[in-house]
Amino acid sequence: NPQLHDVDRIVNHPEYNPTIITQDVCVVRVTNNFVFTANVAPIRVGSSFIGGGVSAIVSGWGGTAQNGGPAPNNLQWLTKQTLTNADCAVRMQNNAHFVVDSKICTFNQVGQGICQGKYV
Repeated sequence: NPQLHDVDRIVNHPEYNPTIITQDVCVVRVTNNFVFTANVAPIRVGSSFIGGGVSAIVSGWGGTAQNGGPAPNNLQWLTKQTLTNADCAVRMQNNAHFVVDSKICTFNQVGQGICQGKYV
């Protein structure tokens, strides 16, 4: 069963860089408490580097088309295998400048992944 929450405040990361899309994360404060279930649970924020070969759940409200498209109304998520930055940079070719240590790369083919389904 979905849970609906009104947003009280959104705090963007102070080091967000829209040019190379780093630190693209925010804290969303809601007006009512979450009810924890098998599908809704708190997560720990990690601080260690994630390399390749890790199963990761990625989520967000970003565009779902290669050109961005409209933002979805519901949180989107999928499970992907991470890549090393070296492998990711090779696959990204002309967009390798987007590969930086503060990102987790999951790119394997166009149309599958995050960032409007095209890159990381």
